[in-house]
Order: sequence, then C-alpha cells, then structure tokens
Amino acid sequence: MPTPPSLTGAAGRPADPRLGPDHPVGWILRVLAVGWCVRIFVGTLGDREYRSLWSGITLGFHELGHIVLMPLGMFPGVAGGTLFQLAIPALAAFLLHRQGDPVGFSVGLVWLGTALVEMGAYVGDARARALQLVSPFSGEPIHDWEWMLGRVGLLEQDLLLGGVCHFSGVVLMAAALLLGVNALLVTRPGRGNGPPEPGSGRPSMSIPQGGMGEEGLEPPTRGL
Repeated sequence: MPTPPSLTGAAGRPADPRLGPDHPVGWILRVLAVGWCVRIFVGTLGDREYRSLWSGITLGFHELGHIVLMPLGMFPGVAGGTLFQLAIPALAAFLLHRQGDPVGFSVGLVWLGTALVEMGAYVGDARARALQLVSPFSGEPIHDWEWMLGRVGLLEQDLLLGGVCHFSGVVLMAAALLLGVNALLVTRPGRGNGPPEPGSGRPSMSIPQGGMGEEGLEPPTRGL
C-alpha cells in the first residue's frame, strides 16, 4: 500500500512550497493572519467583553478538559477546563515554532493571550457569577473559579487574580504581534538575505593540491 502524502516536507516545512513563509502566497496568508490578530488585539483593548472566533474554539477545549480529567477527581476535573484552555494554544504555538514558522508561532501566542484574557474574565466573576455558564454534564453548572478559589481560601481575591490574568494576556498578545510583524519583514519575498544555495554561482574557496602546511597554505610541490 503506498504511503499517503505528508502535509509537511523535510524539517517540518510545508509539502506545498507555496505555503512556506518565504513564498509570496504563503507570505500573504501570514499577513492576513497577523492582520486578523491585530483586529482581535484592538477589540480586546477596547472592550473587556470582546470575543472572537478563538473564543468558541477555546470554549470547546475548555469543556473537553473537564471531560478528560474528571475521572481523576473533582479538583482535577474542575481545573481541567482552564488547563486545557491554556495548554492547547500553547501546544499549537510550540508545534508551529518547531516547524520553523515564526509567524504561525506568533499567531499561536495570540490565541494563548486571548485564552488568558478570557480566563481573567472567568476568575474575576467568581463571586458575582454574572457570566452565563455551560457544562458538558447534566445538572446545575459549577462555576469553576468560585469552586476552586473557595477551596483554597482565595475567593475574596477573585478580582485581583482576574486582573492579573487579563493583563498577562494583553501583554502576551502585544509581544506576539511584534514578533509576528518582525517575522513578516524578515521573510518577505524578494528580500534576498537567505543562505547561498548549491549552484547559486557564488565563489567558494578551494585548497591547492599541495595541501596545508604548518604555517598555512603552501604552494604545490614541483618535481625536479
């Protein structure tokens, strides 16, 4: 049976070279991705309740975390939502970085930043319980952070902790966008700063047939 084609080529590069960061098509796609992340960042700064496409995806992984970790006990099950909410974007960013895609890495970090911002909103709502809750289980939904902070005696600090999470998310998003813009500038097509390739015509140094002596290059030995 023939082996199915891989989505990535050698060293994790895309199998289709047009999707690479140094190809015009791939570069334009990355410009659009960074532009979309800028829009999310601006929306987050202007409205603490701003939500984007990442919000629905993050919520899905949040609920999955409850399902996966609930068999380990009540506290891991409740904390599992936030754990998955942060771990999945972090894993995505890591894999993109490992693949050698700095722009994709920055987009993954922006996603992680939005997850931190939404975590901050949830933590800060622990006592007020104003947010609408959903649950993958039957019965009355549990407010994760009211339950967890109450167990560790930090319920009165919900607003402070929520503010720290929100601020951390915004800072991470800003840093990620700077990284992404810089990567776009470095990898823009036609910049011509890449390493020499075989057959590029650049001169190379060759060693004379006489070899190397102790004092450096010596002229080849001639017979009498």
